[in-house]
Amino acid sequence: MVAEDTDYGTGFETAVKNAAKDAGLEVKSIIFPRTITDMTPMLLETKAWTPDLVINLGVGPPAYLMVKQANDIGLFPKTKMLASFDWPIRPEYWDAVGANGVYILYTAYYKPGMLMTKLGDWVIPKYKQLYNEDPTFYALNAYGQVLVIAQALNLAKSDNPKDLQKALVSGKFMDWSGEVKFEEPAGVKWHNVSRRT
Repeated sequence: MVAEDTDYGTGFETAVKNAAKDAGLEVKSIIFPRTITDMTPMLLETKAWTPDLVINLGVGPPAYLMVKQANDIGLFPKTKMLASFDWPIRPEYWDAVGANGVYILYTAYYKPGMLMTKLGDWVIPKYKQLYNEDPTFYALNAYGQVLVIAQALNLAKSDNPKDLQKALVSGKFMDWSGEVKFEEPAGVKWHNVSRRT
């Protein structure tokens, strides 16, 4: 794993290491500063490990830089690279890396035509009408967040932040993809959304 030094990067890196340990997999990682402009030395070190997979735990420009420079040194695509979320679907990814970005792997949280709730079915044509393209996961996620907050405000019968927080933790809500609730396990999953569709 090559991870940025943000809560996102280091939290994800810790979670993957723990899961890999439980599965009996060897994992090596490097943490880089979010403002980095040259990843070549750390990518050469990564290449020397002869990994089966590189998990790219960057967001935005550092993630794209990693793809480009890994390609420049012959690490990627010879070694598979997994993006930590579906950022390769964004146009700026292709603008930044061009043909160097081909063959990257990523997890998709949304694809056109997938099953959704009535709330999701309502927003898709609205989005297409406004932007002449299918929505991204980010657009749907922002929409879903507004839906959840509106439902929590109704449940709390208050706009006081403490009341809203209690409602979010105690309630179940619908968004574009299904029922969600906020749980409080220790670690990286704290207040992440648990989905049931």
